Amino acid sequence: MTLFLLTKKKAFPNYSSAKPRQRRSTDDVFGHVRGGHCPTQYELRIIIWNTDEVILDDDAFFTGEKMSDIYVKGWLTKKEDAQTTDIHYRSLTGEGNFNWRFVFPFDYLSIERKLVVMKKVSIFSWDETEFKVQPVLELQVWDADHLSSDDYLGSISLDLNQFPRGAHSSRQCTLNMLKKDGSVPQISIFKNLRVRGWWPICQRISKGELILTGKVEAEIQLLTKEEAEKNPAGKGRKMPDALPVPNALNEEDELVSRAGGGKSPPAGHALRSTEKPFSR
Repeated sequence: MTLFLLTKKKAFPNYSSAKPRQRRSTDDVFGHVRGGHCPTQYELRIIIWNTDEVILDDDAFFTGEKMSDIYVKGWLTKKEDAQTTDIHYRSLTGEGNFNWRFVFPFDYLSIERKLVVMKKVSIFSWDETEFKVQPVLELQVWDADHLSSDDYLGSISLDLNQFPRGAHSSRQCTLNMLKKDGSVPQISIFKNLRVRGWWPICQRISKGELILTGKVEAEIQLLTKEEAEKNPAGKGRKMPDALPVPNALNEEDELVSRAGGGKSPPAGHALRSTEKPFSR
């Protein structure tokens, strides 16, 4: 009798007639990306064309001239996923020529204007955790050393939501482009989709002061995942849509020149190397 009354008063749910309840997932509970807030999949392509006026960090072995063996490193989501150009050897002016493509697929949450990144919280974690981070493209310029660690020369950080429009020429590229007072035109790669220009490379010294340590000419292009699959492009200078080798010496000339005999490039002419630079 007591059980009958409790059932009538719905103290116990009648599972045979009740509507099925929608179970909340852990994604809902912890505020992860779901439903209408799903991120959009993109591919970011960056072509590093040239550098200019990069500081000269080394002394040439035979002549004592100041020089740098320049390469560029870049990443979008995680530093450990950084990509690097080949090396422009023996630059006597800070000029480097690369024609080298970086390719970064990523997930972007437009409602929050952030990247969605999966990574482990610690080396002891079994599973990856979801993080939302600013869409910042990091470009660094380095001097390659064979007998010691490579030397960091400078960098530029570009927030893809809002960053300074690139200068039309190296001469017009200055630290003034990094002003935050509203005097510098800003663009978004999510609206412009493709831009090319020169951006300053700098180092931060005492009291937060910036010094100009070089300039980089780059092309930045944004594609949806579908567009990227229809028009694929290789990393570096690989197919498809391969980029030409700049100022290329043929392989025989390069090997002879490295050995110290026969032909040798004129002063300031780059020997190229596709060896992987030392990475910290």
